[in-house]
Amino acid sequence: MSGKRVAIGGFYQESHSFSPAPATLEEFEACTLLRGPELFEQLGVMNHEVAGVLEVLAEHKCLPLVYGATSASGMPLREACYDSLRAEYLDQLRSALPVDGVVMTMHGAMVAEHIDDATGDLISAVRGIVGPDTPITVSLDLHANVTRRMATASDALIGYHTAPHIDQKDTGARAAHVMQHLLDGGKVSQAYRSIPMIVAAENGQTTYGPYSEVMDQAIQTETRQG
Repeated sequence: MSGKRVAIGGFYQESHSFSPAPATLEEFEACTLLRGPELFEQLGVMNHEVAGVLEVLAEHKCLPLVYGATSASGMPLREACYDSLRAEYLDQLRSALPVDGVVMTMHGAMVAEHIDDATGDLISAVRGIVGPDTPITVSLDLHANVTRRMATASDALIGYHTAPHIDQKDTGARAAHVMQHLLDGGKVSQAYRSIPMIVAAENGQTTYGPYSEVMDQAIQTETRQG
């Protein structure tokens, strides 16, 4: 079914909680902070999650919210910074209502001074606005710090398959395909399990090494019927 209203936006920040560099609103403004049509105009032509979402959901009414991104060097977002971005995002979502779905383009490792799981907090807030029956799919970096709250508040969390990261657009497309499936009345199941393991970045590449073997196996399993 075409003609659905799908809201799109998010915040991309990998918080480095040991860094002394501040993560302020000015950091986002100096890097990327897009609102309304400029979100689609700028990101829709890049290897970006938003481009993949727009391509897959081209028959629908895609509604731009807010998209912000800044570097991974910032320590947890200043409380005022996160609260301001969060409020603007949710205000734009309320203005877009009614919506049939929300695609959130996130990193998944965002921390604020007063909220350890800022990504989960934002997804939960979106869920509180759109209700339990409106699908929410979330694209994530491969280095997301996935929490139970993130999994509980969303219908599907979809991460990159590559490190170094080259499949941003493809990941957005996969998030959009899941959204299309849900808009068509399909069902998805999502489970969460925390594994007590930290993998060094040198061993977290998908081009070679132990993690590449794990990712290859996961992708092969994903293609199996049933």
